[in-house]
Amino acid sequence: MDRRQTTVASIVLVLVGASILAESVHLEKPGVRAPKSRVKTVTVKVVHPQFPGFEGKYELEVGKKAFIHDTTYWLRLEDFAADFMMNPMTGDILSRSNELKNPAARVTLGNEDQTLYLAWIFQAEDAPHQVRSPGFVITVDHVDR
Repeated sequence: MDRRQTTVASIVLVLVGASILAESVHLEKPGVRAPKSRVKTVTVKVVHPQFPGFEGKYELEVGKKAFIHDTTYWLRLEDFAADFMMNPMTGDILSRSNELKNPAARVTLGNEDQTLYLAWIFQAEDAPHQVRSPGFVITVDHVDR
C-alpha cells in the first residue's frame, strides 16, 4: 500500500468510527440552544411499550435529577421553550413567543453517573419521543410556570 492509499484508508476508518460513536450515544449537536423560557417545573410522562405496567409522570426542575420508578435511570430538565421552533437553515432552536403554543423541554436521560441521551421532548401526543435504549417513550405532560 502506498502513502496515498494509507491516508485514504485512515480517513475512512476515522469516519466509520465517528459514525459508530455518534449512533451509540445520541446527543444533540453542540451549540444548539433556545432562549431560556421561565418555567417552574415540567412534568413528563414516561412509558415503556414492552412493559404495559411501566408508566409514570415525573416533575422536573431545571438542573435536578428525578429517578424513574425504582431504577437507576434518571431525567433532568436542561432547558425549556414555550413555543418551540427550529431554524431549518442553521438548526438553531428558537422560542417564537413566551406563550405555551408548542412547549418543548430539553431533557437529559441518564443511568447512574452516565448521560445516555439529550434531546428536545414535545407535548404533542402525535410526537412522542422514543429512546431506543432503554426503550422509554417520553412526552411533555404538563408545564407549571
